[in-house]
Amino acid sequence: MLYLDAAGVQTAWKSPHWSASTVGKVLTNRAYLGEARQGDIVNPTAHERLVTEKQWQAVQPGKRIVLPNEARRSASVSSAACSSVAVAGGVCS
Repeated sequence: MLYLDAAGVQTAWKSPHWSASTVGKVLTNRAYLGEARQGDIVNPTAHERLVTEKQWQAVQPGKRIVLPNEARRSASVSSAACSSVAVAGGVCS
């Protein structure tokens, strides 16, 4: 989240400050897998995916992940802590 704030990236609501909640909503949004939903109807190939299924699964709530060395604060962190790296184009593994 600090990276997004420092880079001046605005949220969808034009806020310059990213909260864990906002980042969490981005990370759990299946649209990044290329899906579009309308009620119970799902089009799994509505547009080009931005992340792979493996990348998307890696940042879902409850997963334990390790940040790249330059962003690491501890050996393992929750998905919320990795979110700023993942959204900013970093890699969480």
